[in-house]
Formats: sequence, structure tokens, C-alpha cells
Amino acid sequence: MSKKANNEICLSKDVEQDFRMMFLIVAVTAIISVVIYKFTGINLLWMIL
Repeated sequence: MSKKANNEICLSKDVEQDFRMMFLIVAVTAIISVVIYKFTGINLLWMIL
């Protein structure tokens, strides 16, 4: 039982790390696109979508 519980804890930790990484990438992409939009008037998000 203790081994199974340990595996679940490890799994949730990995998922949390992946989620934080995804959130960071999305946030950075959004900030960069906003900066580019302010300087050039080109909306990068529309081009990606």
C-alpha cells in the first residue's frame, strides 16, 4: 500500500510540474505577443490561431 501511495504522490508532482511549465510557456507567449502588438501593430495571436 505504501508503495502505491508513493507512486501516486510522484505522479501528481510530475503533473503539477508539467502544468506549471505549460502555464509559464503560455504566459510568456502572451506577454511577447502583446509587446509585439504594441510595437508593430501585428497581432501575433491571430496569426498563430
